[in-house]
Amino acid sequence: MASNYNKILFKDYENLQNEYDRIKQENKMLLLRAIIAEDEERRLKNKIDKYNNIILEKTKLIDELRRENERLKAISNNDGTNSGIPTSQTPIGKKKVIPNF
Repeated sequence: MASNYNKILFKDYENLQNEYDRIKQENKMLLLRAIIAEDEERRLKNKIDKYNNIILEKTKLIDELRRENERLKAISNNDGTNSGIPTSQTPIGKKKVIPNF
């Protein structure tokens, strides 16, 4: 009877050992996947930061160009009626307004 009991215990021990080895291997794989995921997350964060910096630079450039455009429009809209430019220098195609003093 004792030998049969020992065989059952040994079989249970072997099953537990196999289960432990399987779980240990699965744990190694999960740890490896976690490390890979962390590396991927870090890589993507760096990429996002890079693109955010590019967007910020482009936004600043757009604002600068918009201000320059507005400045040039204001300059081009000057004529004899709203500045000290003589009517003889009014661009071709614009209506010349001759003041009546």
